[in-house]
Amino acid sequence: MTKMIKKGTLWSVIIAVILVAACALGIVFGGFNGDASMKNANTITVTMNTFAYNNQLDEVQDVCDDAFASFDVVKVIKGGMSGDECELVYVFDEDVDLTAVKTNLRNTFDAKTADGAEWDGTFITVSSAKENVSAVLAQHYVLRGVIAGVVFAVLAFAYVALRYNLRVGIVSGIVTLVGMAVTAALVMLVRIPVTASVAYAVAASGLLSAATALLTFAKIRANEQIGEKAEDAIGNNVAVKEIGLLTLLGVVAFVLIGGASAIFGGLTAIVWFSVAVVVAFVVAAFMGMVYAPALYLPFKKAVDAKNVGRTKSDYVGAVKTSTKVKKTYEKKKAAPVEEKKAEDVKEEPVKEVAEEKVEEVVEPEAEEVAEEVAEPEAEEVAEATEEEKKDEAEA
Repeated sequence: MTKMIKKGTLWSVIIAVILVAACALGIVFGGFNGDASMKNANTITVTMNTFAYNNQLDEVQDVCDDAFASFDVVKVIKGGMSGDECELVYVFDEDVDLTAVKTNLRNTFDAKTADGAEWDGTFITVSSAKENVSAVLAQHYVLRGVIAGVVFAVLAFAYVALRYNLRVGIVSGIVTLVGMAVTAALVMLVRIPVTASVAYAVAASGLLSAATALLTFAKIRANEQIGEKAEDAIGNNVAVKEIGLLTLLGVVAFVLIGGASAIFGGLTAIVWFSVAVVVAFVVAAFMGMVYAPALYLPFKKAVDAKNVGRTKSDYVGAVKTSTKVKKTYEKKKAAPVEEKKAEDVKEEPVKEVAEEKVEEVVEPEAEEVAEEVAEPEAEEVAEATEEEKKDEAEA
């Protein structure tokens, strides 16, 4: 993968060639290749009532197949209409002359639906038309689609630039826009039949391209190491597994959708839309795994050139915005605290505090207790002595 992302210039040249070739082909052949329903064509419509459609559709189709055996039928459209009418529409190229076959087919159905005939009571008519398509996609429709694509690319740039940085945002915006352009160009070059729904496939390509690019950028940022070469830092961290799984699931889903539609309904517009979406998934995978890393490589090299010689220990944090904190730190750093001896810090204060506490607390309390205890006893002794003296005198 590292070798592929080194060839960013080559990939850009190839993409430019694809876009120029698509523009030239569009000028020569008139743009996209329209679906059968979007081309000039001759049609024969067989209209019948609901009873005939529900009960005799197979027999009506057999008659039509026999009548058109010598013609190349491009497409058959069938279904119910408003009221009691249903129809079969057979589409032919615009240069096919259907005058004779239309007359023969009308005579055949008139004979089968006549009074007393095989299909008496059914209503079947045959008509022909020539349809001219002025454009596969309307001019203003294409213009609005282009404007929407540019707006989406700008939004992708803004979102990624805010979430990551300006460099990643620029690459994401370019990848989103180029992914949509390459998808439209490949659909045009391969001549895939399209309808107006091709715009959804192109839009899906832009969304998927942005998503796959973000998967790769997220993995690169998560595993980035200081001092690692730019090529290795990007090439070794491309989200190959994640993008591959996303692409595989999308391709399988739309292949199943298109295949089921082709089996049960023929080559309808759904089939060609599914093919266009598959192209969109493939283009988005290329954008996320190859082109986005290749575009990001020059930016990565420019950033690494500014950080030459730096290691993790050289990391410089954010500058403090508070000058007060900075000055306080400088003062502390300029006037270091002197070391004090353990005796000066611990023992002397402890001794002084202990002596003061003993004098203030213990001694006063002892004197008070002594006065409170000793004085009452002395008074009692004096009273007892006086009583003894009185008793002796009386005696």
